[in-house]
Amino acid sequence: MGNHDFALRPFPTNDPKAPLRWPSGLKLVAIMVTSFANFVSNMGGAGISVAIRLLIQECRKSRSGATQVLTLNFLFLSIGNIFWVPVAMKFGKRTALLSSTALQTGMFAWTAAAGSFHSLLAARCLQGFAAAAGESIVPEIVADTTFVHRRGAMMSIYILLISGGSAIGPLIAGFMTTELADTWRSFMWLCCGVGGLNFFLIFFLYPESNFTRPELELTTDELEMMRNRESFKANENIPQEELCEDVKAAPSTKSDYTTHKPSFREIIPLVSYNTDVNFLKVMFEPLKLLIHPSIWRGISHTP
Repeated sequence: MGNHDFALRPFPTNDPKAPLRWPSGLKLVAIMVTSFANFVSNMGGAGISVAIRLLIQECRKSRSGATQVLTLNFLFLSIGNIFWVPVAMKFGKRTALLSSTALQTGMFAWTAAAGSFHSLLAARCLQGFAAAAGESIVPEIVADTTFVHRRGAMMSIYILLISGGSAIGPLIAGFMTTELADTWRSFMWLCCGVGGLNFFLIFFLYPESNFTRPELELTTDELEMMRNRESFKANENIPQEELCEDVKAAPSTKSDYTTHKPSFREIIPLVSYNTDVNFLKVMFEPLKLLIHPSIWRGISHTP
């Protein structure tokens, strides 16, 4: 049972499938293991930057050519969400994260074993594409599983891991490229192993969090009570004691809810199919923004 002295937003439901009713420990673990996917992505994405000089020598490329392993990776990282967000909405966030993590792990292995520069570039492009999933899906998981007053703390975990990967990756890669005979390839094999570990962590510790919340139905008396509360807020002459009593009485401030821990059988399903979502429509919806005048003004003023 969760008890708080303030209103919970969103309002808790009685549905045992609601992610808001997960135990606090499960919420924390789920956000940590899914955010860790971003750590791995940025660790592998940025880590190879310290090996540019070695790639120039090994692949006989110019500096601008060798840095394509970074620029193309970031390009596909930026456009990948056009695909992964619709996947998460249609088939589930768990499906999207497991698929992207598996793909990314495979691309780390391909990068480490690449026999040519073109093969290396292809692997880096697909790794960036796979890495895009966690960039936008994890914040949605935070919104799915936590009440508003806790989202700041949970988002700090996401920010810490997503930025930590970019900082720690080059440090580890710098040491490995200097001290190990296989240089940057050893680092990519390390990323492959960490990516595989992350896949199993998500598989066992993150239940699907897609959930359609029912609309809150209030009686006439409850609606009147909420209107009174809003009028109290607007009136500065109302004593604070009366305002507090009214807030406690309002139905939207109910703060007691029963937690529900998903069973292992509820956790392991790979797909959560949503028949109400049109995959292609959701995928192409963001492209409508390209015709907005402000977008073209921004492009035209780009130096």
